[in-house]
Amino acid sequence: MNEPILLADADGIRCLEMPPAKAAAEKGFSLIEVLFAAGLISFLLAGTAELLLTSIEVDRKSDRTVSLAGLLSSELDEFKAKPFDAPELVPGSGEIVLRAEPDAAPVTVAWTVVEISETLKKVKFTLTREGRAARPLEAVLLITRELAGR
Repeated sequence: MNEPILLADADGIRCLEMPPAKAAAEKGFSLIEVLFAAGLISFLLAGTAELLLTSIEVDRKSDRTVSLAGLLSSELDEFKAKPFDAPELVPGSGEIVLRAEPDAAPVTVAWTVVEISETLKKVKFTLTREGRAARPLEAVLLITRELAGR
């Protein structure tokens, strides 16, 4: 392959010089190129892994919040169905411990009843998951004498 090329034209026969062939040691990538590519790939993979872990944590937190919201909705429905003069709606506070799922941490549902007028009561609910430092989920229910128990 490294033989010279002969060119014949009106000026005669000429020999075109070929650049010297690369030695076997010169073929391929240099060490710096390989290290740069490895560093770049590591940097990109580390960013992707961090993004994936953050996404998984956000998904778990949202699942817990949806679970608590479901429990809160159930408790609100139970209190809305009670008569206005029910023992659970007497001014004061109460608390129960529930489990959203069999293997989940227990959830404390606390409520406080305040009588605003003879025909209106305010019930404030606070749901907290045991063993979690997360913010509690809160809701307020206003019950009127005319609409209670419906």
